[in-house]
Amino acid sequence: MPELSERDDEHLRVMLRDTTDHLRLPERLTDTARTGAVRRTRRHRALGAGLGIIAVTMAVTAVAMWPGSDDGPTTAAVGANTSPTPRGTLPDKCLLHVLATPANAQFSSVTGGDPSGRYLLTRSSQGAAKQIRIWNGDSSRVVAMTGEDAELNDVNAAGTAVGSSFVNDSPTAWLYRNGAVQRLAGDSVSAKAINSGNLVVGLRVSGPGLEQPVVWRALDRPAEQLPLPDGALGGRAVDVAEDGTIVGVVHLPGGANQGYVWLPNGEHRQLPPPMVAGRQAAGYWPTSIHGTVIDGTADVAFDQPKRRAMEPVMFDLTTGTFTPYPEHLVEPVGNGRGILAGQGDGGALLSDGRRHVRLDPLATQTGAPTGVPTDAPTAPSLVPTVVFISDDARTLAGRAADANGLTKAVVWRCQ
Repeated sequence: MPELSERDDEHLRVMLRDTTDHLRLPERLTDTARTGAVRRTRRHRALGAGLGIIAVTMAVTAVAMWPGSDDGPTTAAVGANTSPTPRGTLPDKCLLHVLATPANAQFSSVTGGDPSGRYLLTRSSQGAAKQIRIWNGDSSRVVAMTGEDAELNDVNAAGTAVGSSFVNDSPTAWLYRNGAVQRLAGDSVSAKAINSGNLVVGLRVSGPGLEQPVVWRALDRPAEQLPLPDGALGGRAVDVAEDGTIVGVVHLPGGANQGYVWLPNGEHRQLPPPMVAGRQAAGYWPTSIHGTVIDGTADVAFDQPKRRAMEPVMFDLTTGTFTPYPEHLVEPVGNGRGILAGQGDGGALLSDGRRHVRLDPLATQTGAPTGVPTDAPTAPSLVPTVVFISDDARTLAGRAADANGLTKAVVWRCQ
């Protein structure tokens, strides 16, 4: 096997971390790099999701579905919010900015942000050296996290952030608050998301290739395991709403994975697979929750055997209904109000299904390739990746390649 460059190793690490949670991969990925075998753990994500297509064989196991009729979702009220989340307004234009990261960094990317877009999280790497930063507007500060493969994953409106690293080869969860970093209690745990009430969710590694969904209900107490449906092998929590609703994925026998929700009143149930373009999806995997609207992806089969596509779909908990996004985007991120960002035809796009705004690539901004108008298709290697979208869709952030092929952390401010 040929050696991977440091930049290739980081690109592979981030690709596995940023594509959709829908396949269970081994807990460690061994990469060949200059320093030898580097131990990594990865989110359970598909290698082929960057193309929007995966080749897998899925086994679907029946478990309790969303309340209502047997053949489809119906009304399912949660909490005190009993009205659907209103649709957002697409901005007219977005301006690209580069976030200042170490000058010698080979790879930098935004890894998360708070719902308003005020706070952003970045990770930069130069060989084995890594730097984590939290941004407040145009200013930033370094966050010193212990362990390998450190990363902050989410931050709330108060600037309190959570993330994970490996300490002595074991997943370890961390909290950043008021300029200090503290370890979250629990063994072999990773923190994925936090809400404004400091409710933290994530996962606990319970064995080789096995994980369990967990929640920290108090920052000074160990994580609690979330309940699972009968027969489930495990799962993970991926996001938490302001009212405490938790969304994630459960792992079922036969290799199937299905979306799941844990409600503040203690109830929990599977999210039903939607119909997309007249096809019954094999499953639905949440990626985020905003209010009572879940953004996620549905696994839809092609006509070819064993070929599937991941289609972006919203699920409204107040009505129990799915809304597929009209425009297919690769590696999509949504704001829960019908606005989606991702990679589309010719470049990165922000879309509400009726029209779209093109997100400029960094190489064009820096003058390369020369003579190419802004609305021209972007070379595939230069298409930016959007990792974060604010609730109002006025702040987007991620990474983009510059004219020298180095990957930079970027933010688009939209009006």
